[in-house]
Amino acid sequence: MKHFVFPVAVSPPHGPVGLDSCAYDLQGLPLTNQPLPEQACAPARSAALAWLRSEPGLLLLLFTFAAVARLVAAMQLGGGFHFVDETDYFDTARRILAGGGFGATYSREPVFPLFLSALSAIAPGNVLALRMLHAVAAALGTVLIFRLGRLLFGTTAAAFAALVYAFDPLLVVTGALFYAESLAAMTLLAALLAALTAWRNDRIGWSLLAGLLLGVVAQLRAVALVIPPLFIAWAVLATPLPVRRRLLHASALALALLLALLPWTYRNYRVHGRLVTISRSAQQNTPKAWRSYAWNNGVGSSLLRRAYDDPSGFADRTLRQFGYFWELRPTRLETDTQSGRDALHAKDRRLPRAPSFNTAVRDNISAISFGAELLLAFAGLAVAWRRRSPAVLLLVAVPIGYALGYSLFFAKMRYRVMVLPELFLLTGLGAALVWEFWRGMLPGGYSARTTPPPAPSDRRPPIGAVTPPLERVEYGHGAWNRAHGVTHEVVRKEDHTQ
Repeated sequence: MKHFVFPVAVSPPHGPVGLDSCAYDLQGLPLTNQPLPEQACAPARSAALAWLRSEPGLLLLLFTFAAVARLVAAMQLGGGFHFVDETDYFDTARRILAGGGFGATYSREPVFPLFLSALSAIAPGNVLALRMLHAVAAALGTVLIFRLGRLLFGTTAAAFAALVYAFDPLLVVTGALFYAESLAAMTLLAALLAALTAWRNDRIGWSLLAGLLLGVVAQLRAVALVIPPLFIAWAVLATPLPVRRRLLHASALALALLLALLPWTYRNYRVHGRLVTISRSAQQNTPKAWRSYAWNNGVGSSLLRRAYDDPSGFADRTLRQFGYFWELRPTRLETDTQSGRDALHAKDRRLPRAPSFNTAVRDNISAISFGAELLLAFAGLAVAWRRRSPAVLLLVAVPIGYALGYSLFFAKMRYRVMVLPELFLLTGLGAALVWEFWRGMLPGGYSARTTPPPAPSDRRPPIGAVTPPLERVEYGHGAWNRAHGVTHEVVRKEDHTQ
C-alpha cells in the first residue's frame, strides 16, 4: 500500500544525503529508528557541514544569498537617483535627520522616511552607502519567510520559498532602490507570523503585535488598509478557537491597529485641517475625471459615486487594473520613454535622462521568472488547499485583497512587491513537490509517495501539512489537532513496503 506523505520537510532514511537526510532533522530529532549506512552520514560529521545543516546555518546561508544579490544590484544602480519616489523619500529623510521634521507639504506615508533617516545616520550624505545598507536590510526578509514557511509547510518548502525571495529579480532590484515596498513586505510577513502564532497558541499578546505591525504596513503603503479587515474577518470566521476567544483576538488586533494609526492621523488633521488617515496619495491616483471630487468629498465617496454612475465601466476598469497588478512585465513605466524621462529630469535635475535599465533584458527576465513562480505557486496551492487550513486561506486572501485595493485606483507591477512573499510561500511548496518527484526519479533515489513518516514525537506538524488519515496519535493541544485534522501518524510496517 502506498501513501503520499507531506510535508516534504523530512527525507527518507536511505535516500541521498540532502537538506534533511542522514539521521537527524534540523531540530536534532531522529527521523527514523532504523540504523543508517555508515557512508550516508559521513559528510555530515564534519563541523562545518553539521552547522550548515542546522537552522542558524541555513538561515545565514539564505540571508547571504539575498544580501549579495541585492548588494550587486545596489552597486549597479550607483550613487544617483532613478525615480521620483527615491528623491522624495531621500529629501524627507535628510530633513528629518536635520531636525526639520516631515514638513507641511509632505503628503506620503510616514514610516519609510523614518526608516531611511535611521539608515542615513549610519552613512550621512552618501547615496551609494545608503543604498547598500537598504539592500542588506531588505535581505532580512529571507529569515521571516523561512520562519513562516516552516510553520505552514515544513522546512524544505520554507527553504525553497526563501531561495525564491533571495533571487527574484523584482525583489532584488526594489531592495536596492529607495522604495517602501521592501520594508512593507517584511513587516507584512512579520504580521502574518504573529497572527498565526496567536491563533495556534491562543495568545492575545501576539494578536496585539499583529495589529501594531499591520498599522506600520498601512503607514508604508496606504492601500494596505484593506488588509486588516481580512485579518479580523479571518480571526472571527475561520479560526477553530471558541467564539469568545475569536472575538477577543479580533478586538485586540483592531485596537492595536487603531493605536498605531492614531499619531499620524492626528498630525494630518493638524496640518490639513481635515481627517486624513494616512496620506493623500489615493486622491492623486484617482482617475482624472474624478480627482477633484475625491479631493473635496473623500476617496470612499468618490468610489461609491463612480460605481453608482457607471457600474459596468467601473467594473471594467477595476479588472484591467487587476491585470496590470499581476502582469508578467512592466508596461506603463513613465521612465521607459524618452519624453517621460525628459519631463522628470526637467522637474528634478538629479533624475537621469538616459534609461536606467535595458528594457528588453528586463522584460524577458521578468516574464520568465514570474511566469515560473506563478506555475509553481498554483501547484503548491493545489496541494495546500486540500486541507482547507485557515492559515492557507489567509495566505491567499491577503495578496488578492491587496491587488483589488490597488485596482480601485491605479495598479502597476511594482506595487505587488509587498505581497509577493505570500505568493512565494506557495511557490516554495510547489518547488518542494517538484524536488521530491525529481529525486525519486534518480537512480538509487526514492519516491515521496513511498516514504514512511517520522516516528511520533512531541513536535507539532506544520500548520498547512498535508498527511493521510492513518492511525492518529494526538499529543499536546488535542483541540488544535482535531480542528485541523493534522496529527503525527503511526504507520504499520506493511503500509510503507514497496
